[in-house]
Amino acid sequence: MQLLNRYDVSLLKEAEPHIFDGTEEAFCTELATFMKSIGALSITAPHIGVNTRMFIVNTQPEIHAFYNPRIVDISSEYVILDEIDVLYPGIVVKIKRPKTIKARFANIDGETFTRKFSGMTARLFQQSVDILNGLQFYSKANFLNRSRALKEIKLLDRRENI
Repeated sequence: MQLLNRYDVSLLKEAEPHIFDGTEEAFCTELATFMKSIGALSITAPHIGVNTRMFIVNTQPEIHAFYNPRIVDISSEYVILDEIDVLYPGIVVKIKRPKTIKARFANIDGETFTRKFSGMTARLFQQSVDILNGLQFYSKANFLNRSRALKEIKLLDRRENI
């Protein structure tokens, strides 16, 4: 298992709805092991080239899998926090997001739930849904922060010879 190149065009497309086929547990186990090995708090299936609406989040001590997630409500209160993405090592972007969300998703067994999330779980959920929708992690930053991120990404590309 490996990460896609950050310029892979498949990352710019909306991921397909997940169709449950009985392989979810094995896939989640493998993805969780990979996520831990790269030191990430969350990872989407598209990050590794799997075109399905699925991501996992490490809420320590548990890892939660979310299939076909969607945000159905957001709070009126927003917070600005630093965000990162495994495809952009060392790049940190300030992004304003709702403090709490209500989301609908299926678990690893295909059971559908609606839950409220706050804190880091809400933030990781929102960022992951953006990625599933074909957005880059810096897309929701304001103009100034997005411009800074793009300059830093150019420097990162030079260092990595991309």
